[in-house]
Amino acid sequence: MKICCYDDGTPGLIDGRSIHPLREALAAAGATRAGADMAEVVDSLANHPGAGKAVAAARQGKANPLSSAKL
Repeated sequence: MKICCYDDGTPGLIDGRSIHPLREALAAAGATRAGADMAEVVDSLANHPGAGKAVAAARQGKANPLSSAKL
């Protein structure tokens, strides 16, 4: 799994040529708070039991093209 901060500091999941935002999916799963920063996202991915389902949900949501993102 590759994660990054893009554009305005949004935590995202790099999947091929796309970036999926992680912040909202993790917050909806109760793994982080709304507006979580990258450190909180990494912590929740490593330690929260619902993070895997949140990542799967993020992959199903709207993706942003990697070529248009500022990393």
